[in-house]
Amino acid sequence: MQGSFASAKGQGIMRLAQLENPLRRVALFRAGSLSGRRFLQSLLLTLAAGCATVPPPPPSPVVAPPPPPPPPVVEPVASPVITPPPIEIHQADLHGQFEHKQGATITIHALLMMTKTKPEVGNKGVLYCAPAGTQGDSDWVPLGDVEVKKPLDADGNMQVKIIDDEKKFVIPGGKKSSPLVRKTRLKLRWEW
Repeated sequence: MQGSFASAKGQGIMRLAQLENPLRRVALFRAGSLSGRRFLQSLLLTLAAGCATVPPPPPSPVVAPPPPPPPPVVEPVASPVITPPPIEIHQADLHGQFEHKQGATITIHALLMMTKTKPEVGNKGVLYCAPAGTQGDSDWVPLGDVEVKKPLDADGNMQVKIIDDEKKFVIPGGKKSSPLVRKTRLKLRWEW
C-alpha cells in the first residue's frame, strides 16, 4: 500500500480518504472488532449512496379529463292551467214573413219573437221556410246560413244577408223549386 494508515483517535478507525483500495482495507480489519463493523457499515452506506442512482420518478399517468357532466335535467314547470269560462251560445227563433229579396239581402217582417233579446248586426243564424200548405213546426225546411244586416226597426222589419249559396233560397217542392214569394212563412234561428 502506498498511503499511510493513520488511525483516528480512540478506536483506530482509518480515514476512508487515505485508502487507495477500500475493499482491501476491509480485509485488514478483524471481522469481530467493533471498529471493523462500524467501518463496514459506513463503507456500505457510502458506496450505496455514491454508486446507486436514484431512479427517476415514474411518469405520472395521463388521465383523460372527465367527460363534461350531462346537462341538468330541467323538469317542465307545470304552468297553471287556466280554464277559460265556458262560452254560452244562446239561440232564439223569430217567426215572420218574407217581404222581398234584393241581391243577397232578404227583408223579413217579424210576427213573433221567442225571446226578449233582439237580433243584432253580425249575429249569424239559419233561415227556414215553411212551404205553402204545411201547418206544423216539423215541416220547416232550412234554406241556408244568413247574417243579420239590419236589426228590427220600429215597423218590425229586419234584413239578413245570405252567406250561403243563393241558389238554395227557393221554395222546395213539386217538380221544380220556385223563388220565395211575398208572405211566405220564414223562421230565423239566430245565435248570440
